[in-house]
Amino acid sequence: MRIDFFFTILLIFGLFSIPYLTFGEFPAYELTENDMEWCDEVFPLYEKLGLQWFLENHHYSIKARVCGSLYEDPIWEEAAGEDRLKKLQVRSNYYVELEIKESEEEAKVGIDDPTPVAISQPEVVDSVELVVEPKESEGKMEETIPEELPQKEEVPKNGGGCLIATATFDSELAPQVQFLREIRENVLYNTNSGKSFMVGFNQIYYLFSPTIADWERENSTFKEFVKITITPLLISLGILDYFEINSEAEMIGIGTALISLNVVMYFGIPTLIAIKRKKIRKLFF
Repeated sequence: MRIDFFFTILLIFGLFSIPYLTFGEFPAYELTENDMEWCDEVFPLYEKLGLQWFLENHHYSIKARVCGSLYEDPIWEEAAGEDRLKKLQVRSNYYVELEIKESEEEAKVGIDDPTPVAISQPEVVDSVELVVEPKESEGKMEETIPEELPQKEEVPKNGGGCLIATATFDSELAPQVQFLREIRENVLYNTNSGKSFMVGFNQIYYLFSPTIADWERENSTFKEFVKITITPLLISLGILDYFEINSEAEMIGIGTALISLNVVMYFGIPTLIAIKRKKIRKLFF
C-alpha cells in the first residue's frame, strides 16, 4: 500500500515538473541587429498610431518595450551610418536589463506596468555619447507604412495582466507569463467566442487574483504551492502550440477539450486517488 501511494505521489510531481523543464529559469535575453531592423520597420506605425496601440498590437513583448525606449532615446536620431544597427543593438541590451529589473521589482509589490522603462522611469536612463555621422537618405521607411493604417479592435478587459502568474514567477516578463499573454492575445482574442470567454473569465479572475498574488508575495511556501498548482494548466495550454485555430467552431471545440482536460487533472485524478486509497484502507484495515 505504501509503495503504491508513494509511486502515485512521485508520478504526480513528475508530471508537475514538466513546465520547469520546458520553460526553465528566466532566460538570458538579448536583442540582435535583426531586431533593430524590426524596430526601424515599425517605427512609422509607432509615430502614427501611438505607444498604446504599438504595445497592444505587439502583445507587450520585451522587444516592443525596448523599441519604445529606443524611440525616446537620443540615440535613435543620432545613430547613423553603416554601424547604426550595431549601436542600437548595444544600447538595447541596456534597456533589456532595465526592463527585467523593473518587472522583478514590480512583481514584488503587485504592479503590472508594461510601459517602456525609458518612458516610465526616464530618471534611470543614462545618457549616451555617440559620434554623430551624416544620415543616409531619409524617407526610406515611409514605404513601410500601409495606405490604410491597421486598426486594433477594442477588446473588453477587466484588470491588467496575469497577476497570479506574475507573482508566482517573480516577473511579468518571465517565460511562463509571456506564454499565457501570447495565448490570450494570439489565440483567444482572435475569435468572438474566445473574447466572450475572456470577458467572463476576467470578471471572476480579478475578484480573487489580487488577493492570491498578495499572499504569494507574503509567503514563499504558499507561492511554491501555487506554482505547483498552476503547472497542469501550463501543460494543457501548451497543446495550443500544435493547433491553428481559424474558426469559431475550432475555438469552441479545442476550448471545450482543454477545459475538460483541466477538470480531469484538477478534480478527476485526485478524486480517483482518494477513492483508491479508501478502498485499500478498507481491505487492509
